[in-house]
Amino acid sequence: MKLIELSCDQPSFKTLHFNPEGLTLIVGDGSISGFSEGSSNGVGKTLSLGLIHLCLGAKTNPKLAAAVPDWMFRLDFSISGKTHVVERSGNGK
Repeated sequence: MKLIELSCDQPSFKTLHFNPEGLTLIVGDGSISGFSEGSSNGVGKTLSLGLIHLCLGAKTNPKLAAAVPDWMFRLDFSISGKTHVVERSGNGK
């Protein structure tokens, strides 16, 4: 399986494009001093993984369902060269 793109129907959500030729890293640029100011907290690393998991059939996260129940998340991926699309709402429907 090769992930292609994670997107949402809301303009405030920044689409995540996966590297078509190799590894995609989701990182934050932590502060130089190592203190919390300028940390990589809140960048979206954990949320991105959770949304991929949701689109691939995981149970709905209650916090996500409460926060954005009507947002539609879309995961495009390919298996053996054939593209597939999965869409699920924040409440898992």
